[in-house]
Amino acid sequence: MLIRESTPADVDHLADVHTRARASYYQAGGVLADSMADPIGTQQRRDGWQHAVGSPGLTVYCAIVAGRVVGAAAMGLDAANSARLFQLHVEPESCGRGVGTRLHEMFLSYLRQTARTAGVLEVWQRHTRALAFYARLGWTSEGAHRPGPDNTTYLGLRLAI
Repeated sequence: MLIRESTPADVDHLADVHTRARASYYQAGGVLADSMADPIGTQQRRDGWQHAVGSPGLTVYCAIVAGRVVGAAAMGLDAANSARLFQLHVEPESCGRGVGTRLHEMFLSYLRQTARTAGVLEVWQRHTRALAFYARLGWTSEGAHRPGPDNTTYLGLRLAI
């Protein structure tokens, strides 16, 4: 597996991984796939990744296996002493193979390089795989939340280093 900084040539692949990962975890959380299949949302995700890759304030990594992008992570500075993990997605077929862990390691490296003492992120409350993943890595609830789909919330997590 190769982890590298993403380039503009990766944008479509990043958006595809994000879209498929998102569909998988929402469906596993009880949200109907049809309600999440939104062509406008797909284009917005692509535009978001294009912005992230081109932004000097953000760092985007991709995980590549056998020449294919199978994971993506976007991060940037947040408050005075923290950095935010904006996105971390792994295609469903590659879950459980260490892709997320390697991308998370890049975030830890980013924290050290930017002299931050904490990381923050949001995760959907029904995304049980992600909640377990982050708990294993030492993330804890920070109590913050915002509304999510299907009368749910996104939970704020914090990692102190």
